[in-house]
Amino acid sequence: MADLRAVQYIKHGSFQEALRFIPGYQEQVRHIFDFWKLRKSAFERESHPEECMRLIAGEWKVFYRLYLQIGLELEYYRGIREWVFKLLCDTAAKFGEEPDSTEVLYYRGISHLMNNETHEAVSWIQKAVAKEPENQRCLAALAACWEHLGHDFQARLLFRETFYQAPDEVEYECLRSQIIDAVIEKITKFQYPVNSIRYWIPVFGRIFGFFNVKRALTTLEYSNLVKQMRALEHKLEGEGRQQDPSLLPMLINCYLWMIDYHVSLQKYPDKITEIETQLREADYSVYQLYIEHAHMSK
Repeated sequence: MADLRAVQYIKHGSFQEALRFIPGYQEQVRHIFDFWKLRKSAFERESHPEECMRLIAGEWKVFYRLYLQIGLELEYYRGIREWVFKLLCDTAAKFGEEPDSTEVLYYRGISHLMNNETHEAVSWIQKAVAKEPENQRCLAALAACWEHLGHDFQARLLFRETFYQAPDEVEYECLRSQIIDAVIEKITKFQYPVNSIRYWIPVFGRIFGFFNVKRALTTLEYSNLVKQMRALEHKLEGEGRQQDPSLLPMLINCYLWMIDYHVSLQKYPDKITEIETQLREADYSVYQLYIEHAHMSK
């Protein structure tokens, strides 16, 4: 059980002091606290607020992936999260209340989002989206805001869209979302490489019914989906699977979108069977999950 005195020190970035109240702490605790002690020094040395914001957010993402791999007492994790995103918010606030930069608006938004200040978060994120309506990391953050505000339909649809459109842009590490957390929990049980998690999120989200809100594709979108699917199949030939862990989940995600497209048409059942066969050949374990849980996404 976490020591509340240690948690309070963590929330203020006092990691060495926090260790005094964690008797018999595991090596992983010292490892993580040492990680943040070094980063705290780096933050304090950075004199440019914009670079400091990027540094803070970047180190949080490194830590979050480390946390998924080695774990940490939940209250200590939450304490670190509160400290990191309070620091990020204070840094972004140096640009004033009407910043011109989409990046600053985004950082202000996710700072509030990660510290459970939803109404403040949505205000900043909406401003960022108004500036760049196609910015996928901003849209994913907006989806998390919708989730907290009870707009479940919009949240699930927007999550699936953003992770399909640009999984490399979405900062899933900076999304305080029960939906995304539940999907990641499913993924980690299969021990995929941590650098591939973002690509598996739309796959497991769809299969396990977390991204169960769908929309019809336009003709152009369908054409682009076919092209993307063929390109990924070509890349996966030979040694592609070993070289790039993103290729397989991205291809499987294309198959799932294609299946949903043909299900919505209700015209070509043989086409659905054909794509399901391709899914089975691509990854039999994922295909089994799809067959077992397909009803959850209908």
